[in-house]
Amino acid sequence: MPEEKSLFLENKKLNQEEISQRKVRLSSKLTSLICALTNRCNMQCIMCDTWRTQWEIPPKTYREVLGLLPYLEHVIWLGGEVFLSPYFKELLGESKKYPNLEQRINTNGVLIDEGWAELLFENNVELIYSINGVSKETYEHIHKGVRFEELIRSLEIIKAKKRKYKDKKFHLRMNVVVMRSNYHEVERFLDFAKEYEFSLVQLMPIVGEDTPEHIFDSKQKDEKIFKHLEEAVAKLKPQAKDYNIELLNSLPALSASDSSWQETEASSKSDGVFCYLPWQQILIYPDGNVRFGCFCDEPIGDVLQNSLDEIWNSEKAQAYRRKITSGSYQDLCGKRCVEGRISLKLRRVGEDKVYL
Repeated sequence: MPEEKSLFLENKKLNQEEISQRKVRLSSKLTSLICALTNRCNMQCIMCDTWRTQWEIPPKTYREVLGLLPYLEHVIWLGGEVFLSPYFKELLGESKKYPNLEQRINTNGVLIDEGWAELLFENNVELIYSINGVSKETYEHIHKGVRFEELIRSLEIIKAKKRKYKDKKFHLRMNVVVMRSNYHEVERFLDFAKEYEFSLVQLMPIVGEDTPEHIFDSKQKDEKIFKHLEEAVAKLKPQAKDYNIELLNSLPALSASDSSWQETEASSKSDGVFCYLPWQQILIYPDGNVRFGCFCDEPIGDVLQNSLDEIWNSEKAQAYRRKITSGSYQDLCGKRCVEGRISLKLRRVGEDKVYL
């Protein structure tokens, strides 16, 4: 057995044993990583402030991430724009050594050229394009700083590579942030997805942004917009089935009768709130803060002050695990988790392909 596979399997087995034993100090290494590599971006999107701040993953943390690759089952690479990170090319080059590693890459995709595309197809990748307009006018209004033609060029390259490497493990997904400037185009996204061979489209709201674009803010609620979206989503569901495209509707409920919101629909209190993430995963935010997941309120460390190994078994990390195993998580975990509105597949790595 190759050494890389042996390290992976031994760590996974140990990790599962430690989860079953509810250990709070772990000998196993994390099996999942979500990592913001940079805040640099080639766009200045109208609903996003990420590009306004400076963040690069510290060199020491980058070297620690490289050291974790043999043990990881899942990685999500985040920006800014990950293709602007000075480390990303080396990360992809190293990652292809580990066939058990599944990677998700969040990107606007515009910087992908022939060279990048070849490197992507050498890995086990789900490429997630952020596309918030399917007309030139809407796309360029939202994604300031680039031309719609640059997106199409990138998608044509990926489409050609998919056909060239049809036996490769490669998945193409589109994330759509529904807002005031694009809600009128929601019906058109599946046709666009079909043309460029996306297998999944996710509709989502703006999260935590105080902007006029946030149409799901109760203070800015517009009944005409909600009615339009409700009718549009109802049409998209059978269309997605016909196109063999998975449609994830993560929009808040548009009306009292609408139960299509992904988070609500999948939720269940039947298994309590036992969350596996503190035994499996860390998320490195673009300020050095580390949490177990995107729904976690409390940080467990800071990469600017500590190593990833130190954070993995820090006092805060162990306290997190201890509170979850004892059922006293109410003052620790995020409100949505405590209320049972986050499904098991978002609290257990490997349960599903829905993460961010």
